[in-house]
Amino acid sequence: MKAVVIFCILVLSGNHSISPVKIPRTNVGNVGGIGNADRGEREFRQSSRPGRKPITQQTSPSEASGKREDPKAVESESVIQAIQNIEECIAGADQLDPVTRIIIRSEAADALWAYKEDLARSILLDDYRNVSSIKMAGQVAEQSDAYKGLSFDEIKAILEHRLMMILSSHDEEAAATLLEEKLKNSNGAADIQNTVKSELLRNARFLAATNPAASVRIIRSTLNSGFNSINSLALQALRRASPDEAGSIFTEALNAAAAAKDLTAIYSLGQYVASSGTDTGHYLADPQVSKDAGALVNAALSLLTTRLQTSDRSVLPVEALYQELLVWQGLRKFFRDILPDKTWMLDLWTNQVSAMLAEAERSPARSNAAKGPWEMLAKEEQRIKESEKVAENLDPQDKLKRLISRAENSTSEQQDILFAYAAIEAGQHGDIDQGMDLANKIRNDGLKQDTISVMMFRSGLKAIPKAGPDYALSQARQITVPMLRVRLYGIILRAFSDTKMTEREKQISDELVEWLGSREPNAETLAGLFTYLDYAGERNAARIFAVLDLLVETLGKAGLTPPANLLAREFYWHPLVHDYDKSFAHLIMLDYDGTLEAVRRIRDRESRLRMQVAVCKQYLRKQQARYSERKVS
Repeated sequence: MKAVVIFCILVLSGNHSISPVKIPRTNVGNVGGIGNADRGEREFRQSSRPGRKPITQQTSPSEASGKREDPKAVESESVIQAIQNIEECIAGADQLDPVTRIIIRSEAADALWAYKEDLARSILLDDYRNVSSIKMAGQVAEQSDAYKGLSFDEIKAILEHRLMMILSSHDEEAAATLLEEKLKNSNGAADIQNTVKSELLRNARFLAATNPAASVRIIRSTLNSGFNSINSLALQALRRASPDEAGSIFTEALNAAAAAKDLTAIYSLGQYVASSGTDTGHYLADPQVSKDAGALVNAALSLLTTRLQTSDRSVLPVEALYQELLVWQGLRKFFRDILPDKTWMLDLWTNQVSAMLAEAERSPARSNAAKGPWEMLAKEEQRIKESEKVAENLDPQDKLKRLISRAENSTSEQQDILFAYAAIEAGQHGDIDQGMDLANKIRNDGLKQDTISVMMFRSGLKAIPKAGPDYALSQARQITVPMLRVRLYGIILRAFSDTKMTEREKQISDELVEWLGSREPNAETLAGLFTYLDYAGERNAARIFAVLDLLVETLGKAGLTPPANLLAREFYWHPLVHDYDKSFAHLIMLDYDGTLEAVRRIRDRESRLRMQVAVCKQYLRKQQARYSERKVS
C-alpha cells in the first residue's frame, strides 16, 4: 500500500498538479468550453468579536456590533424562495443516512447564516457534537468500507473538518470553544490550546481562496499565542488570495516576534517570505517580499548580535542547541541575499553551537536520552539533504535504468507500480515511445490507462508552447481519464482562442462534450463533467448547459463504487468530498432558474438535495455581494 501512495505522489508532482481537489487556476483559461470563472466569495458581514463565553451564551456577531445589517431588507421573491428551498432540503435530509444528512445540513447552515443565524449555528454545533456517534444501517464501526469506499474514521474526520471549517468561517470564537469542549471530553490532547490553534489555522488555509475575510479573522485571532510554522502555511494561502492583508499580518507578527526575541517565530516568518518564490521566481523578485525579507533579516540580526555577546552558554540543553542550529541555518539564505557582509556573524554562531552540540552528544547520559522534536527534525533534514545530494549526482538515464531493473525483478502489484514509475519518468524526459513501451508492461488495465493518461497529459502541457496546440491535441485524444482530458482540452482551447481560431475552437469544444457524452456513465465520467463545470468560463451558454444536462443524466446511471484501478482516489468523483459550490458558481451567473430546474431533475435524492443547496447558496451569495456593493457605492 505504501508503494501506491508513493506512486500517487510521483504522479501528482511536477509543475502541473493533476489533483482533482486543487488545480492551479492558471492552467485553464476563460476560453472555449472551459475557463476560469470569477468566484470571489464575498464576506457579507464583518463585526468585532466579544470575549469568549460558554458556547451556549456566546454573543452573535450582530449583537456585538449593536445592530444587524439585515439582508432581508433587500430580499426579492427569488431570495425568499431560495431560503425556503434550502429549508426544504434540511427537512428532506432527515430521511437520508446520517452521513448524508450531516453533509446537507452543514451546507445549508453555511448558506443560511446571514439570514437565519440562530438556526445555522444550532445545526453546526449539534451535528459536530453528534459526529462521533453516527452509525450506518447494517454497518459496524470496525468495518473499513462503511460508506462508499471510506472507513468510519475517514468519514468522521471529513465531517468534523467540514463542520468546523464552516463554523470557523462565520464565528471563530465559537469554533475554538467547540474544539476545546471536544478535546476536554476526549482527553486526547495534552496541549489543548495548541491543538485548537492548529485546527483553526488549518481551516484558515482552506478558507483563504474562497473566503479570505474569514481567513484573515482566524489568523489574527491566533497571533496572541505566537507565530509558528502552521501560521506560516495559513498566511501563505492567504497571500495568494489577499496579498495586502497577508502583508499586514506579517508586519504585525514580525514586530511582536522581535519585541519578544522569539527566534522560532522569526524562523517561521522566514518560511513565509521564502515561499513567495513558488509563484514568482526568486523570492526577492517582488518589491513587497523584498521589503519583508529586509525587515526579517534585521530582526534576526539584532537577535544574533545578542547571542554573540552572551558569554555564558553552558546552560543550553541539547534540544535548545538543535533548535538554535536549525533555525539559524534556515535564516542563512536571508543573510546571504540581503546582508552578505553579516553572514560571517551567523557562521560564527552556528559553528559555536555545533561545537557545543558535539560536546553535549559525547556525554554518557545522552545514550539513553529521549530525542526532542528539534533533534528529530534536525536529523530528518540531514537525511533529506544527503538523499538530495545523491539524486543530484545521479544521471536521469541511470535513474530510469534502475527503475526498470527494479520493475523487471519485482512481482505482482509492486511490479506494476514500478513500471508505472518508469513510464512516467521516461515521458518526463521526452521519450514517449519508451514510456509507452514501459506502460504496456503493466498488467493491471486500469493502472495502465491511468499511467498513459498522466504521461500524455504532461507531454501535452509541454507540447503547446513548443509544437503547438494541434500536436498537443493529438496527445490529449489518447487520454482516457476524463478529468485529465478535460483539463488539457481546456488549455488547448485557450491556445486556439488566443490565436483567433474561432471555428477550430468551436469544433474542439464540441468534440470534448461529445466524447464526455459517449463515456460509460460512472464515477470517473462524473469527475470529468464536474471538472468541466468547475472551470467553466463558458461563452456558449447552450454548451455548458448541455454539459449540465449530461451530468444530470449520468448521475442517474453512475455506479458510485470506487473503480478497481490503483489510482482510483486520484480521478474518482466522491460525493462526500466534492465541492458543489465551485461547480455551480458560474452556472447561476448564467441562469439561476435554469440551473435549479436542471438540478431538480436528478433522480438520486442525495445528489439532488446537495446540489440544490449549493445552487441556492451561490444565488444568495450573489445577492449579498450585490447588496454590499450598493452600500459601498
